[in-house]
Amino acid sequence: ANGKSFLIGRQVALSNDGTTLATIGDRGDIYVLTRVAGSWGQPLAVWQPPPNTFVSGFALSGDGKTLAYAASTVKAERVEEIRLQTLTHSDGAWTEETVLTVSGSKLPWYSIYDVSLSRDGRALATGVVSDSSNAVGINGDAANVTEDSANSGAVNLYHRDGTTWRHSAYLKAPKPRKFAAFGNSVALSSDGKTLAISEMNSTGVQSVYLY
Repeated sequence: ANGKSFLIGRQVALSNDGTTLATIGDRGDIYVLTRVAGSWGQPLAVWQPPPNTFVSGFALSGDGKTLAYAASTVKAERVEEIRLQTLTHSDGAWTEETVLTVSGSKLPWYSIYDVSLSRDGRALATGVVSDSSNAVGINGDAANVTEDSANSGAVNLYHRDGTTWRHSAYLKAPKPRKFAAFGNSVALSSDGKTLAISEMNSTGVQSVYLY
């Protein structure tokens, strides 16, 4: 965009009206560009990653006012921390809000794989493909981890009231399966009331669940 070679577009997201574009730069920075009167402005860096940190999930709300991203910090080839955060746009400035912090020495690289926002940015879904609970359906016991359900995957759903986020649902497949990676792709409807979640079956073909 605008001849800026550092905007490689590794991941991109566009608002519904096409006037706000978010993208990941070559160093993992998050940039936002806005279009006014048919012309795109200069890229604005709204987040810069700390050392050894990369973005694994990324989304822009339909109204272009909320960004969400999952960032993993890697040391000694292990994920030490995963941050799930949002940034909101108001009065011409972007402000960062922390949603969730997950820490642990055995977290795999791909723990949070996908992120989706509703149009107004008040509903947020995240796919956690490394989740190994044998819980079933909605709001089961996330702590009941078994070998038979290793990397079966899960999805966490959040809602925002004002500037405060709350965890609203923990979702698993009706029959969790080992290595199924439930949540490797998630998509919220515009109103945030319907959620599509994919997982892999035994032959590697994707299945989709609706909630």
